Amino acid sequence: MRFNKIHKGELFRKLIHYCNMILSLIYYYFLTKESAIILLTILCIIAVSIEYLRIKFQETQKKYVEYFGWMTNKDELDGKITGATYLLFGSLICIILFPREIAVISILYVSVGDPTAFLIGKSIGKIKISGKKTIEGTLAFITSGFFVSLLIPGILIQYKLIASIVAGITEVVPIKINDNLLIPILSGFVLFFLVG
Repeated sequence: MRFNKIHKGELFRKLIHYCNMILSLIYYYFLTKESAIILLTILCIIAVSIEYLRIKFQETQKKYVEYFGWMTNKDELDGKITGATYLLFGSLICIILFPREIAVISILYVSVGDPTAFLIGKSIGKIKISGKKTIEGTLAFITSGFFVSLLIPGILIQYKLIASIVAGITEVVPIKINDNLLIPILSGFVLFFLVG
């Protein structure tokens, strides 16, 4: 694989996604729903505060760029909210809305599938399907999302596969809503309705 053509800032961004997987597993194995909601609410408040300061005040923006500019997308530098903030909010919403297993699986899809799709698509992807998205990346998303969902018992495998496919397709479709927010919520609703 040719990871050498991937910018180190993008690699670090993907590492943040993988770390979110650890947060979701900590919730699954160690935290109550209430304590997970409190923890993620605090993290979301911190993230929103940083976003506000970064976007609103030029001096803060300069410091942000000095320390984090190397890993920030151009549109985020131009005043959009970072993907990490959307990822936190997507996780929080899933934990609030869904039973533990569904929330964790839907968070795992975006935490593992999204960065894996990027890494595979960027390094070996050849067949473009939507913008910069490739079929190889999408298949990597679906496959990795499905396999990581097997860590969580209690939901039928076929339901996990269907939700993983929905999550992978959602990542490809050019929608205005940030995929770090949309993927976990949409796949969570798919699982919720499948499980009944």
